[in-house]
Amino acid sequence: MSSSDIYESLPVGVCVLRFSRKAMDVLYANPAMAEIAGSNFTGRLFKDVWPHEDAARFVKLLQGTNPPRTFVLPSGEKSWVRVDITRERWDGEDCLILWATDISDM
Repeated sequence: MSSSDIYESLPVGVCVLRFSRKAMDVLYANPAMAEIAGSNFTGRLFKDVWPHEDAARFVKLLQGTNPPRTFVLPSGEKSWVRVDITRERWDGEDCLILWATDISDM
């Protein structure tokens, strides 16, 4: 994978995280992800921009030897997001791609 153009109009949030044991920075987040999270956070550390304290715990799980395939993460005070995780290469780097769906009303 490399081009972000195909993800721009998807209704599902897409976030590409550089896979690193030290820090997970966001290489790309589409507009749907920015809407779910409340801001565009491309170029920043994921744990610093997700609007809930569970983000740090989530990042620790992602940095482990067996990252989860699915995770439910609070987004703000009253919404919940289901995150499906795939491991891919993005512009030649090992990355995790988060596919986020708002499940607040389910």
